[in-house]
Amino acid sequence: MESIKKFAFVAGCVAFSMLSASALTAGKAMKIENISGAWHPMLSPDTKTLVFSTEDHTGLNCLDIESGDLTMVDDSKGAGFSPVFSADGKKVYYRTAALVDGLMNRDVRAYTIGDNDATAVHGMTRKDIDMRAQAGFTTYATAHYDHIDLTVDGVTKEIRPLADKAHSYLWASLSPDGKRMVFNEPFSGVYIANADGSNPRKIADRGDYPAWVSNSAIVYVDAHDDGYQTTEAVLKAYDVDENITISVTEKDMIVSEVSAVRGKVAFATADGGLYLVNVQ
Repeated sequence: MESIKKFAFVAGCVAFSMLSASALTAGKAMKIENISGAWHPMLSPDTKTLVFSTEDHTGLNCLDIESGDLTMVDDSKGAGFSPVFSADGKKVYYRTAALVDGLMNRDVRAYTIGDNDATAVHGMTRKDIDMRAQAGFTTYATAHYDHIDLTVDGVTKEIRPLADKAHSYLWASLSPDGKRMVFNEPFSGVYIANADGSNPRKIADRGDYPAWVSNSAIVYVDAHDDGYQTTEAVLKAYDVDENITISVTEKDMIVSEVSAVRGKVAFATADGGLYLVNVQ
C-alpha cells in the first residue's frame, strides 16, 4: 500500500462554458493534471471521489476530487475491473484476480474512502459474484449477454427488451429515480425503455458506455473505426424528454470509457488522460 500523494488539480472544473442553446448544456471538459496512464474511471454517488485503473485493470487508484489527494488502494491484478461504490459513496467494492490450481479465481474486497487498507469480503472463487448486491443495492439492472437481470427490492428476473432482434445486451442501468432503463445492443444501438424493459426506443445507432447523468439525460460515446483502430470517439449527451442530442467533446479527442453521476461526467481518453465535465 503506497502512502497518499498530493497531486495538483485543475481549478475551475465546475465552471460552465455552454455548448448548446437547448435545454441540454455541457461545460468545458477539464483535464485532471499530473495524472497519466489512467483508464476505467468510476465516480462515487456523491461525486466526491473518482477511482480509476491502468489499461489492463491492474491496480485501483482513488482520487479525492476536491483536494487532489491520490491513493493507491490496491496494486493487484484485476482490481480495476468494474468496481462498485456503495450508495453513500463511502466504500468501493472491487475484485482481484489470481490463479488457483491453474484456474482464474477472483475475490471481493471493500475499501473505505479515506482509510489506508481494504478488507476482505469474499474469498477467491470461480463464481460470478453480484457486486451490486455486495455493495448493498437492492434495485438495479445488469446486462448478461443474451438478457438483462432486473433486480427490484432484492428479487431478480431475466428480461429481454429486444427479444425479437437482440443478439446481446451491454451497459444496462436504471435511471437514478428507477423509472427508466438504458442499454446498448451492439448490433443495433442505444435504447431507452421503461424500468421493466417495456417500450424500448432507440436513441442512437451506436453508443458505448451509456450512463445516466440525471433522470432525464444520458451520456454515451459515439465511436467510429476503420476496421483496425478507433478513428473518432465523441462524448455525446441525450435529453430523453426533449429528444435532443449534443456533442460534449470535439472530434480531435478520442474518448474511451465514461462514468456519470448527478450532472458530473468523468471520462478517460485513448491516451490515458482523465477529464471531468458538467452536463445539465
